[in-house]
Amino acid sequence: QSKKITFNAFYGSIPDRYKNLEIFKKLQEYLIELEETYSKFGYLNDSYTGRPIHIEGDNPSISKLLNYTIQSLEASRNVGVLEKLLKYLNSKKSNLILYTYDSFLIDFSKEDGKIALEDIGIILSENNKYPVKFKYGKSLDL
Repeated sequence: QSKKITFNAFYGSIPDRYKNLEIFKKLQEYLIELEETYSKFGYLNDSYTGRPIHIEGDNPSISKLLNYTIQSLEASRNVGVLEKLLKYLNSKKSNLILYTYDSFLIDFSKEDGKIALEDIGIILSENNKYPVKFKYGKSLDL
């Protein structure tokens, strides 16, 4: 239920009975800031890289502005993480074989040892800023 309420607040409207909650007050302020920034400059900035985010179409909705902002941040962050991970794995027997949205599939070689898993965790979490979970198995079925 909370996920549904939050999703609707982000991409629809904040239900009246929740508008007094601090998280939704801050969300509303942020949405207004996005809209004002876009109206003033005609673009937004990626908060990870600082690069401009150009949005297709005239007068995009607040939901579209938010969606582009979130997707840009995620993509920019993940490109940086992928670059670090691939550089690290270059000297290892383990290989990154698939990346999708928020998952990295690594064909891990035991020869790289436990320290490699720890290092990979540090890279993916950006020095423990974000949670990382590992799952392992002999196949994709785990």
